[in-house]
Amino acid sequence: MRNLMKFTNVRELKAKTSSVLRTVKKGHTVLITTHGRPTALVVPVSEDDIEDVLLEHSPVLRQKIAAGLRDVRAGRTVALSEYVRRRAKRRARTA
Repeated sequence: MRNLMKFTNVRELKAKTSSVLRTVKKGHTVLITTHGRPTALVVPVSEDDIEDVLLEHSPVLRQKIAAGLRDVRAGRTVALSEYVRRRAKRRARTA
């Protein structure tokens, strides 16, 4: 199905949110306007695509992933079993 662009304004979105979401669910992108100017896009997203969409639109998440990869390359990692052992030890001290 082609992803046809639909347009609506904020007032109509507020009044017909369910209808707009049904349109998106059918595969259409909806451009929301405020006073005739583009404000937001509502785009169809599948469960399979959500991770890619979040990464694409979250600079903070991308930075954290990059930092984690740098730590892996630099050898600044701990095996999960070691982390669990340390965590249990720490909890036992505070109990």
